[in-house]
Amino acid sequence: MNFIRKFKSIFSPTVQFVLLTLIMILVAYQNLSFTFSIENLISWVSFVLMYIGVVYLVINKSLFASYVIIFILYFSNAFSNFFSSFINITFNPFEIIVSSDLMLYVSLLIFIYLAFMVVSYVVNGVKSRTMKGKVGTLTLVFFGFLWLFLGFNAALVIFPIVGIAFLFGNDKASLLMIISYLIMFIYQSVSVIFSAFELNILILAILEVLLIVYAVKLAIPRFFPKKV
Repeated sequence: MNFIRKFKSIFSPTVQFVLLTLIMILVAYQNLSFTFSIENLISWVSFVLMYIGVVYLVINKSLFASYVIIFILYFSNAFSNFFSSFINITFNPFEIIVSSDLMLYVSLLIFIYLAFMVVSYVVNGVKSRTMKGKVGTLTLVFFGFLWLFLGFNAALVIFPIVGIAFLFGNDKASLLMIISYLIMFIYQSVSVIFSAFELNILILAILEVLLIVYAVKLAIPRFFPKKV
């Protein structure tokens, strides 16, 4: 237990930031395409905003939130993927096949590192804030939007990222992540409208635009405060 308790202090904040940056570079390499297209460009913009959100969490010393978000988004399935690829069991005979995919081993190590960090912070105690203020309200509205228009399952998958960024982080990170998701949603809605016009998708796109406009309106004074 002492090892787990002390694990979050095993590296300095600077080293942890470097490790998180390397992890995000690996995520980009694994999940994003390097060929140019509008869809790939949107994916890159969304990813960069997500990464900047993680950076603001680290700057705000909200490392717990950054670890949980990266774990949920990119590495929660790393162990099961490793296990299923590492061992292939057949009825006759039993075969054990060692995978030669290096990324499986790297992802497993990152999975263990992130899991230990999250547990270490939980054991030591983490402080959260309440859903207050305009950004807190927007975060709840975003959850309602996901639930009503994309379904409860989608809300359960997506909302924890934004919710954790707000509750255990700061306004800047949660706004960036909301905007990141909305950019993807707007692109998907517009793509559907251009391929086959549907009134419900048009209404959905309008709501998404209104949400992102409001999110940007809240973000501007926080990222670019007026000089007194």
